Amino acid sequence: MSLLSPPLTQFAGALASAARTTAGNGVAMTAPGTARALIVWIGASAVTGMMHPAVEWTRPDGVTFALPDPVGDSFQTFSAPGSQLKIFTIRGAAARLSWAVGGSSPSTTFSADFAWLLG
Repeated sequence: MSLLSPPLTQFAGALASAARTTAGNGVAMTAPGTARALIVWIGASAVTGMMHPAVEWTRPDGVTFALPDPVGDSFQTFSAPGSQLKIFTIRGAAARLSWAVGGSSPSTTFSADFAWLLG
């Protein structure tokens, strides 16, 4: 029996690389029933100003997104190119990436990949 059977991860989505100059949200990703965590990788190739990404989860109504824990479900602020990887505990039926930007004429070129850690 392989350690990789059944699959340990399931692709959840991606955010294509683009320059973003305003705050925004990615698309909602619904967690499969066997998901134990969400793995998120963000890579920023160009940063002017700053960009602060976070993962938002659906509230109990299943529609409204919110930050359940702004410290634990956010990344370090990007003020220079780089990448970050974080694993988040499931906190709702769906998740999405959100980001805030700041500074004088902010622009951040970044992409993100998402995978569900299955259990």
